[in-house]
Amino acid sequence: MLSTLRIIHPPSSDNPTCLPILLLTVDNKKFLFNVPEGTTRILLQRGTGGALRNFKGIFVPRSGIDECGGLAGMLMSLADRSLSEVELYGPPVLSQLVCTARSYARRDTFKVSIHESNLSDNGSSSSTNGGFLYKDADIGVQAIPVYPKGFSLPYSNGVSEATSDRPSKKQKSEDSIDQNRYAPTAEVQHFLNLMFSSKTHSNGNDQEIENGSDEEAAQRAKVTQSRFQRLSPPPLPSIELSEANAGQAPALTFIVRGSPVRGRFDAQKAREIGVPDPALFRALASGQDIEISRPIQWFEWDEKRKNAWYNQLKALKAAKSGKNTKAKKAATVGDDELANVETETVTIYSKDLLAPSIPSTDFAQVYLPSIDYLDSFLSANTQAQFEAAKEQMHTMIHAVHPDVLETDKYQAFIKSFPTTHHYISCRQYVPDKLGYTSFSTSMLRLSRIDQTLFKVPNYSLTPERSLTKVGLGLSNILPIDTETLIGLQPRKPPTLKDANIKDFNFAIDSPEAEALASFSYEPELESQAAPLERGRQRWTRYLQLIANLHEEEMQDVSHDATSSQLDKIALTTLGTGSALPSKHRNVSSTLLHLPDDQGYILLDVGEGTYGQLCRRFGAEVDEVIRNIRLIFLSHTHGDHHMGTAKLLAERKKLSIDRPLFVLSNTFTRAYLSEVNDIQSLDICTPKESGSAKRGVIFLESENFDSWHGIQPDSLVKSPTPKGQEDKAYRAFTENDIRNYVDRTHRDSKADHNIESRVNFVMNQTMKTKNPLRDAVKQQLNALEDSLSGTKVFTTEVDHRGAKCFGIVLRGEGWSMAYSGDTQPCERFVQAGKDVDILLHEATFENGEEENAAKKKHSTVGQALDVARKMGAKKLLLTHFSQRYPNIPKIRPEQAGGDNSGMNPLVGISFDLMTVRPNDIGKTERYREALQVLFDAEEEDGGDEDSGEGENREKSKVKSEKENANGKAKRKDAKETESVAEGK
Repeated sequence: MLSTLRIIHPPSSDNPTCLPILLLTVDNKKFLFNVPEGTTRILLQRGTGGALRNFKGIFVPRSGIDECGGLAGMLMSLADRSLSEVELYGPPVLSQLVCTARSYARRDTFKVSIHESNLSDNGSSSSTNGGFLYKDADIGVQAIPVYPKGFSLPYSNGVSEATSDRPSKKQKSEDSIDQNRYAPTAEVQHFLNLMFSSKTHSNGNDQEIENGSDEEAAQRAKVTQSRFQRLSPPPLPSIELSEANAGQAPALTFIVRGSPVRGRFDAQKAREIGVPDPALFRALASGQDIEISRPIQWFEWDEKRKNAWYNQLKALKAAKSGKNTKAKKAATVGDDELANVETETVTIYSKDLLAPSIPSTDFAQVYLPSIDYLDSFLSANTQAQFEAAKEQMHTMIHAVHPDVLETDKYQAFIKSFPTTHHYISCRQYVPDKLGYTSFSTSMLRLSRIDQTLFKVPNYSLTPERSLTKVGLGLSNILPIDTETLIGLQPRKPPTLKDANIKDFNFAIDSPEAEALASFSYEPELESQAAPLERGRQRWTRYLQLIANLHEEEMQDVSHDATSSQLDKIALTTLGTGSALPSKHRNVSSTLLHLPDDQGYILLDVGEGTYGQLCRRFGAEVDEVIRNIRLIFLSHTHGDHHMGTAKLLAERKKLSIDRPLFVLSNTFTRAYLSEVNDIQSLDICTPKESGSAKRGVIFLESENFDSWHGIQPDSLVKSPTPKGQEDKAYRAFTENDIRNYVDRTHRDSKADHNIESRVNFVMNQTMKTKNPLRDAVKQQLNALEDSLSGTKVFTTEVDHRGAKCFGIVLRGEGWSMAYSGDTQPCERFVQAGKDVDILLHEATFENGEEENAAKKKHSTVGQALDVARKMGAKKLLLTHFSQRYPNIPKIRPEQAGGDNSGMNPLVGISFDLMTVRPNDIGKTERYREALQVLFDAEEEDGGDEDSGEGENREKSKVKSEKENANGKAKRKDAKETESVAEGK
């Protein structure tokens, strides 16, 4: 058995938790520990894309956002890479957390099995595997629950507070814990079955479904209905994240116990002591003792006589089988000589034929998210679990809050394992290294063109605090580091993995940085030499083009010196990719800077948005979050909203006394409300939202529609007449419901049945919608005050799925529109008439119109046509397909602009780029230089997924082949993206 633990990435701004991303490989099985936000993207960056196909299980220590923020994205990525099944292991409520994602994370060909730890009162996890949450022949994973102060466990005869010590036998017999109290409800199990009900397997009680069958139609109706049905709150208290209360939910500490490796079997010795049949070797090698019949004078015989004995027994065995006539004849030869040999029955002991066993090697991940968990962890029962594994404990990961790490008690625990390798996974004690080094390297090179638009993300090679200063400056206690490889079986000391990408382990102005930027570093493999040489040649050409650009800028004196409100806004494009994250582009999110320090509006919040904010704004990130006034979530597809929960959780920590408005559709609101039941996000209920002065207030996108919203936009064509808004909204809703009923009840031939269904759904819908609409009427003035008078309008756009919206913002002296995901849409054109800036998706290059229509996205040319029809003065393109890792192609005639409204200026967005209106169009001026640079990076293998990264030479050969012909990569990207866009 070969077993290794790989530390993929430690805590950082890209992974703003105390949990590292760990990959355990046991022979051909792979287990992931912890899935914080950005896990999928970090795995792709670290060359573990191939490993995604071999996942056996995922372990999470708590059912919260820090621990599981990347879980939904990971499940979708695994499914989209043709993995058929994965197992999840974690604490109670994990099933419910997965279930909250049913509106966007359904995968029909994927099976997810969830195993939740049964909590107990004695500091251990009970299970059917003898105390292990997971157990196979090679490893066992113990999940030891730890509890915060004040947490109470329910008992069958009342409630008893959890204590640090084992309860008495009398208490255990009289008040035994109801282990089923935490089991997933039938409702949760039903929804999970709908989410992951493969056509090739049956998950739960649902029967397999064939295409086109009545059962499939019924199943589709069930899935649709499940999106409307609200989950009941979970049985455990929600996780609270604030300075005053750091959490009530139990957390799991994992001890991974390896199995001892039996010593090598000595076949020669077995033959020497008279084991006659090699078939018996297997039993002896597996540890079994056997009995054999052996001549008494065996050790006095010479080798020739022993061989004759062996041959005789072999022939007799073959003769008894009756299948070989030649063997029967051979069995009679030598009978006279050996017939009278006296034998004895002897026992052959396996231990006499085996080399000494290799002891098991264990590792542990201690997870204590706050000081409130420390007493439970230091209880006698929990410590007994560690004491039992002390001799075999090779490595310990300490994912703990700094308040825990700095206590004498916890430091004493660490030092009680003097021969163990300790890794401290605490943000304050770990350097803030860059996780996405391919992107950061591109920014380093691009900054030569324009240091305003392109910047290397904030990072630090020095931790905030020193382990030495708190008494942990020992050789076996280190800050956790990127790409550390730990051999568990056979046991090896930790080493830094020879990564296939260049990390930023140097200052931005160092010679090492210059060598990296200019492709001048020494190749580590012979296969890298030629790509680096071509990169250096293109770098020279790139610098020449930059010099020409800078000379032209010096000669250009036609800068507009006027200052208006429009000049004071800016857009920071936090994520500019489509469907799935890539090494160069995160998924959708854009931060709008309002003029005169009026705050921010966040347009979509893809997974990892909070990390992108941390990288872009560094120490100022909290101030940015405090001043976000409105979040707009365009639609339900996960790449546009999966980072919202993390952002809201971080906002809650800041205890802000101002409301945050979130504008979304029903499905996204319902999803976040259910997450709020598991971890408090400070979301107001519909009843509270009408008068709330703080917290998160949800607003329905339909209520802001330019045509039938509460305050229609007077600038659009044929708006709803004043005073008729509610009537128009009701008519719109009824028409929408009628279309839905027609789609889901195609087999119903009776019109009265359809009408009855329409009326029923309409009544149920308005019961929900009317209170929300009334709350919006009360909050509308508060929203406009929060935005300094900016008017907010939405319009439904044409994309896959229901309730997809664009947004139009009209402030004093400025205006902009954002499309979300859409194909060219006349409603959006009308709603955004004459805006100053249009931020529009451009998923596909020109020439891909058919594919764009199929996916209901836009090409670059179509986005430009929308801008022309809209009369937008400037167009910023975003949401590029992952098959275009750097820049899409724009025809030369599309690139320019005359500001006449007929042909807008066109700009291309990059992640973490802050662009002001006058800067839009710069990227097109830089296009030739950009293309030269990106060609060099692609030849250098910068855009290739090198597989698992374990065999660098093999990976590099693969990379070079794919560089020679990029079709294979683009085909894989198209197939993966096609599934992802189905959401």
